Amino acid sequence: MIHYQRKIDIKNFTIFFIIFLFVVLVCSFSFTRIAYRSVGLFSEIRKMLVLKDEFTFVILLMILIVMLNIEKRGFYSRQRNLIFYSLVGACCAFFFIGSYIFKFITVYRTDIIIDALVLLQIIFMVLAIWELPIGKPLEKSSFIGLLAIAMVDFFFTMAIVMYKEEISLTIEYLKNKTFYFVQPILVIGIIHFVILLISIKLCGKLNIRSLGLFNTLNFMNGVAIFLFVWVLIQFTQFVVVYLLTNRVVWVFTHHDIIPVEWLGNYFAYILGVGLPEELLMRGVMFTQLYALFLIKFPFKKKQSILMSLITSQVLFGMNHLPKLEFEMGWDYLIRTFMLGIFFVLVYLRTGSIYVSIFVHGLMDYHVPLFYSKEMIPYTEDIATLVQFYTLIALIGWPCITKK
Repeated sequence: MIHYQRKIDIKNFTIFFIIFLFVVLVCSFSFTRIAYRSVGLFSEIRKMLVLKDEFTFVILLMILIVMLNIEKRGFYSRQRNLIFYSLVGACCAFFFIGSYIFKFITVYRTDIIIDALVLLQIIFMVLAIWELPIGKPLEKSSFIGLLAIAMVDFFFTMAIVMYKEEISLTIEYLKNKTFYFVQPILVIGIIHFVILLISIKLCGKLNIRSLGLFNTLNFMNGVAIFLFVWVLIQFTQFVVVYLLTNRVVWVFTHHDIIPVEWLGNYFAYILGVGLPEELLMRGVMFTQLYALFLIKFPFKKKQSILMSLITSQVLFGMNHLPKLEFEMGWDYLIRTFMLGIFFVLVYLRTGSIYVSIFVHGLMDYHVPLFYSKEMIPYTEDIATLVQFYTLIALIGWPCITKK
């Protein structure tokens, strides 16, 4: 067992959720007041919002490290909760007003600062993972077995890229028959998932049940965190758009998309992308590499974690190499590497592979329910909000769960 499970406490989770609905409401009001006064800042210098978001993520990671140390020292729950809500409340306020603070930074420095903040995020996430109580896996594979699994996954991805037009034409019939609910990504992802299970069983010689996919507690925790993040995102988008424009429309009005297709996309990205990628990269590669580095080499715990993190998430980045043909540069691979470490942090903190699966799917498909009638250039990036609210859930994990 590489992680330790906890169960969502419904009462504490509800209190936690209501408090953050109120925090989002207050901070959104502050954000819109500043946006009214600084329209030029938000519309002309979009990177200021990115800079503020990256800096806020660093602050949240620092809070997580502080909370992990508090948990180790065994503070009383009241003290811990007071510290938690004070720190996160201050961070939320900064999240919505930070762009006004950063207006003195010249544009030519922004890219350098953002790159430095991304590097700092990677370092802080590794430090946070080091602080987690990580145990040893119950079983281990071999380096040859893991290499074989990685090769099967890579060739499958290459085959999809090479024959994507033929595959799309084949699945188009099923898509039309289900009123666009069944997406090609879902069908390909399910096939990918089945191939991975077979290769993990044959090449890795691992017990499929040990991956936690058939654990009800894992699934319920994943659903709870998904709802927490998703509802906060919709609430944030609605409040900000309404306060800025006083006119909110449904996504089905603003975009050429129907409700069945919109819902089908969520299933497609959660089950078709999040499920196979999290199973392979976090459920198998990271945990098995950690076990092998810890047992077969004279590495200590922190060294084994670092080696397994780098190796498994470099593989995660390489798995996205085919996407470079879609005009995505090398900075996309660096971001993918950083997100891979973030998903490891989510997985280890919650002890549930389903939490990382749902968050991964929500990160890839994050189309909100509400939009303004006219596009406004200074609303928050939804993918950033996914990271932001997920990290808040990780920070407050002991407050909303019980052993």
